[in-house]
Amino acid sequence: MIRVGYHQASILFSDICLPLEGYEQRFTCNGLPTGIHDPLYVKVLSLCDDQSEQLLISLDLCILSTEYVSDVKKAILEAYDIQESQICICVSHTHSGPVTVNAWEDISGGEPLSLYKEFEREIDRYLKTLKQTIIAVIGYARANRRPAKTSFTTAKAKLGFNRRGTQRDGSLVNCFSLWERSDAALDGVVEERIPTLLFEMLEDEKYDEYLCPQDPKCIVLFSVALHPVVMGKHSTQISADYPGVACKTIEKTLGPGTKAMFMLGACGDTEPYLATQQNWQAIDIIGKAVAYSVLAALANRKPVLTDKLWCASKMIEPTHSDDNPVAVGVLGIGEAVIASVGAECFAQASFDVLD
Repeated sequence: MIRVGYHQASILFSDICLPLEGYEQRFTCNGLPTGIHDPLYVKVLSLCDDQSEQLLISLDLCILSTEYVSDVKKAILEAYDIQESQICICVSHTHSGPVTVNAWEDISGGEPLSLYKEFEREIDRYLKTLKQTIIAVIGYARANRRPAKTSFTTAKAKLGFNRRGTQRDGSLVNCFSLWERSDAALDGVVEERIPTLLFEMLEDEKYDEYLCPQDPKCIVLFSVALHPVVMGKHSTQISADYPGVACKTIEKTLGPGTKAMFMLGACGDTEPYLATQQNWQAIDIIGKAVAYSVLAALANRKPVLTDKLWCASKMIEPTHSDDNPVAVGVLGIGEAVIASVGAECFAQASFDVLD
């Protein structure tokens, strides 16, 4: 039987203030946030059997560079002797978190935008502090591991649309909200499935709850193929977007001792029905719709045989010379499989893998 541990920590550091990532327009003006609407976290799920261990790390950020992820994995290897193939690092892709890379360099002709250059030193300081935080949270998660039973279910909810539309003249267009291109035909595929794993902690005579009173009783791990862009370019507050609301709603509904962890699905061409909004009620609507879909589906969960952990990884070479290699990884939790791709996959990729 596997053992499971969990821990989380804030990734908002009081002495560092950075512009918001996600929309190019924020880099042509003062993109500094005006406040914090809801918190951002790093969440770590630590799993082990008698022979190996795995780490699932989720961060409420828009993007991390390949080089930085590799650097973090090397630091984890040095600190805990966990191989890179045994680690999955996933960002939620919220478009209301701090900037971490110069994602708009190509748009600006290969030169970093002025606002990015102005904050480059602070970004480096943030990333250094973030790496230290990740390493510390992993330590707590590993220390809290307990025997757990695992179950699986699939929720289903159509909460968005494929943004790659066709105009009347036959040309393709990206439609980032339903009101933006009302004349476009938006009939592309959308992944409605929300695969969900539930880890329920079991009694362990070696575990002392007095020493670890914050340890969760159950952990809900779920994946949604929907861009976290409910809040738009005019939003000036920090937010985890709908994934934050979904996690909070699951935890509140199932009660004390519950932790929820979001992983991003194949959402490269999928927008929420309520996208690029300025009204904060919108993230409640989408986030709670996700959460209640997951909660309802958990009633139909099935046990997963978790006799051992296994993993595999590979670098996929690009088909075009100007593209970068893409990391592909698989973490196996007995019969359950978590696949990861270091890219923003379109919805069709989910059907290609799952079907």
